[in-house]
Amino acid sequence: MLILWAAEAKLISHTESVRLRRQLRTKYQIATGELTKAHRLRQVLHEMLIAAGQRRQPTSDFLAEFTQHLRKAVKSTNPEWREGRLQWLPNPAKSLISIVDHIAWRAGEFFASADFDRLRSCANPACGWFFIDRSKNKSRRWSMMRECGDRAKSKRYYEKNTKLCK
Repeated sequence: MLILWAAEAKLISHTESVRLRRQLRTKYQIATGELTKAHRLRQVLHEMLIAAGQRRQPTSDFLAEFTQHLRKAVKSTNPEWREGRLQWLPNPAKSLISIVDHIAWRAGEFFASADFDRLRSCANPACGWFFIDRSKNKSRRWSMMRECGDRAKSKRYYEKNTKLCK
């Protein structure tokens, strides 16, 4: 799943995806350990996003662990001049851990970007999703209006009308 997700998110190319899936068939034990590291990075990033959504600093443990991932990721990137500016591009993925490095690098770029200030968590407590609020007045509340927003509005409408009927 990690390989398919990385290809869909354009972290790796289709060619890299095919090669990595073939490689997994022969190096299953190694891949299992790398997948465990990917899951751990996901936990670290989730905790950091929660902290950011609450406008507080992540705990020092999570920050230190993310810093370790980021330092490792730096070693798997190369500076290239593209589109009139210097860009740090990841090396081609050779293993699942390469994908983990790509994710850590992209997360570091995001945390340092202007979009970071627009990070919000969905107002629906059952959702747990994060989103970038690009609305003009920065008032977006829901990760997806069709899901979370419509449900909340329907619930408020129902509660309001039930009180009026009593």
